[in-house]
Amino acid sequence: WGIRGAAIATVISQVASCAFVLCVLFGKHIEVPITFGGYDLKVIGRVTSIGMSAFLIILFDNVMLISLNMMLQRYGGDNSDMLLTCNTIVQSFELLITMPLGGLTMGTQTILGYNLGARRPEKILRAQRYIFVIAVSFCVLMTLAAQTIPHLFAGIFTKEPEYIAMTARLIRIYTLGTVLLGMQYEIVDGFTGMGVVKIALPLSVFRKVIFFACIFILPRFLPIEQIFFCEPISDILPPLVSILVYALTIKRVINRGPQKQIAFAANQRDEVRDLHDVAGALQAQPGLKQQTFVAGFSAGAGASAGPIGYQEDVAPTLKGSPSGNCMPSILCINDQGGQIMECSENITGTLRAQEHGHQPLVLRPGKPLLYENYGIDSRY
Repeated sequence: WGIRGAAIATVISQVASCAFVLCVLFGKHIEVPITFGGYDLKVIGRVTSIGMSAFLIILFDNVMLISLNMMLQRYGGDNSDMLLTCNTIVQSFELLITMPLGGLTMGTQTILGYNLGARRPEKILRAQRYIFVIAVSFCVLMTLAAQTIPHLFAGIFTKEPEYIAMTARLIRIYTLGTVLLGMQYEIVDGFTGMGVVKIALPLSVFRKVIFFACIFILPRFLPIEQIFFCEPISDILPPLVSILVYALTIKRVINRGPQKQIAFAANQRDEVRDLHDVAGALQAQPGLKQQTFVAGFSAGAGASAGPIGYQEDVAPTLKGSPSGNCMPSILCINDQGGQIMECSENITGTLRAQEHGHQPLVLRPGKPLLYENYGIDSRY
């Protein structure tokens, strides 16, 4: 069936893929199934903003290809049909670059997003270094292939020597800037994965604008074949801008949000012991065995969390009443044998940054009685 059969096969594969994904998402064995009801407009807006970036990128890509074909048809003259055919082959070769590249950068978005939420900036930078190396290395290999053996790829689609020669020439032009494309993809998709659409989307749109401008300007002043330089121009200038923006903003992006957990203890001699991310308790008065200070816990939000170490979106202790995403707190402390010593409902001393196997201290309701956990973290 020729091209018609290829189109039908594409539609069938898309329908089958969609059906499979829906079966999985609505299945009984998935961890987070699709449900209906309980919608939160704020969450919907955030999800939509992140998805909108990928949607617009794909939309602009299709519009660019249509515009490129229109200009080839308009300025191609007697060779317009030949140029359109060769352009189809060129775009097929380009997909061999962009599809694996997009799979790499989009597939690793969850790694970056998770580590951003986990407050691990060093792991974000480490992951991106690996991604940059893999993406750029892949682009280098594809550039070498495009510059040395483009005729072998063109020969898959046509046996006409003239078409093969023109397609090989156009592939060489079209892939001149492919090396930097690996940086562009990871920067845009990386920012998107971390939820920073306000940076990712403008960087992507800027590249599309450069491509559009070249499509409509180059044919007016240069031979029609030179229109294919629109790709290397948009593969070099915008990535350089993206690299600059990345260098100026990445540290601020990965370090944004609540402060990291800080805990330390001071004795009567003003000697300080670093507790790293584990805190004992906020002592009721000085003069006890130790004074422990804690700041920057993110167990909830709101002024009712208490004034010590309080920030607008950071709470040092669990809330005592339901509000927002917090439920009433009931904590119990055990002795060394695992027996319950005391329970505290809706009131706590301080929540540990990480428990590391030790229970947090609690304050008995109605009486300012403080229990220690007999662990190394509450003794000095």
